[in-house]
Amino acid sequence: MTTSKVTVVKLVPSENKHLKNISTGEVYEGEIYLAKSLSASDFIEISEEEYQRIKAEVVNDYE
Repeated sequence: MTTSKVTVVKLVPSENKHLKNISTGEVYEGEIYLAKSLSASDFIEISEEEYQRIKAEVVNDYE
């Protein structure tokens, strides 16, 4: 039997903020758990207004 240590990194945006991946442009409404390949420096906080604008652009791209 073997055991492994697993580290889980959770990012939580500040109040009234959202998270954006600076490499992919993906936005997240709330807290996220990072994949092993990601780090906190891969994300920035964005305002509610920017979050809504990005979401609207994505919806328009699918229409």
